[in-house]
Amino acid sequence: MADTNNSVTLEKFESAVVEMPAIKKPLTKYDRAAILSKEFENSLKDGTMPFLPNEQGVVDVKCAYNMNSNKAHKAHTQLFLSMRAKKLGSPTGAFVTSDTIKKAQDNGVKVLIKKGEHGKDLEVKDGSVMKWFNASQLEGADELRKYLDEKIQKEFEKQEAYLKENPDKKRGGNVNLGGNNQYYDSPNTEGDIACTAFKRTVNEKTGKEYIANADTADYLGQVLAAMQTKSRLIVTPEQAELFKNAALKEINTTFVKIENGKQIDTGKKDYFAVYKMLNSADNARKKYIEAIHEQRGTAYKQQKAAPEQKTAKKKEPETIHGR
Repeated sequence: MADTNNSVTLEKFESAVVEMPAIKKPLTKYDRAAILSKEFENSLKDGTMPFLPNEQGVVDVKCAYNMNSNKAHKAHTQLFLSMRAKKLGSPTGAFVTSDTIKKAQDNGVKVLIKKGEHGKDLEVKDGSVMKWFNASQLEGADELRKYLDEKIQKEFEKQEAYLKENPDKKRGGNVNLGGNNQYYDSPNTEGDIACTAFKRTVNEKTGKEYIANADTADYLGQVLAAMQTKSRLIVTPEQAELFKNAALKEINTTFVKIENGKQIDTGKKDYFAVYKMLNSADNARKKYIEAIHEQRGTAYKQQKAAPEQKTAKKKEPETIHGR
């Protein structure tokens, strides 16, 4: 005979199942792209996008960089970590992964993630997803920085010794020594650059106005180049609005597939459009960095000159044209 003391009606059972917490499935690449695409869209609409100019018409953003290598982030990681730093109100663009934090802890470094802080999940080159934390979210960030800088120094010295013994070899590894963390965290004082994307121009022959260089990737490439050369980008309200509208349109395109040699619009939003835009922007960044250094008469990878060598005289914004 069935035990009725612990039995429940079918109605109660079904109600309990509905109220049970859903089992979370791992996010797919498509899910993550959808989340980042929405963040990008919202930041454009509400004006919190760090790559838009402030009230003075200036884009003045510090580079987001990896504390584990002192290298600046690129493409989508640079954008979304810069957005994260702005949202946190952090004075630094220094980021580190949870994996690096764990390894440092295992080596005796007293560093902890502050209570209530959450990392930013971003996919890296090999397709894996890393959880990134800004230095402002950590207790013991200075101790962690010291540990990582010493680690980078040792790797650099190891490579230097190897290259002396093997002069025909090229430097390898993820090493970028030279105090670049202080460089990236310092103010952008190398000069002002006039944005040439979405620029209102007059046709010399017809006298008619038109918008030149109306390319979202080009605008973002100039922002990225300004950041890495410690410059400020001067953007007019019209340029900012045109970029914003063009970017919103671009990331809301639908996915097109090819069937039997024909393009078919699926009607589904292409959440990877933001990745495509930012990858194109990274290619533009390289072009503009080279153009900036060329115009300033500096080597392509030359380090920032000492502050005392700089003049206090205000410079007019440069106009940089990529080749």
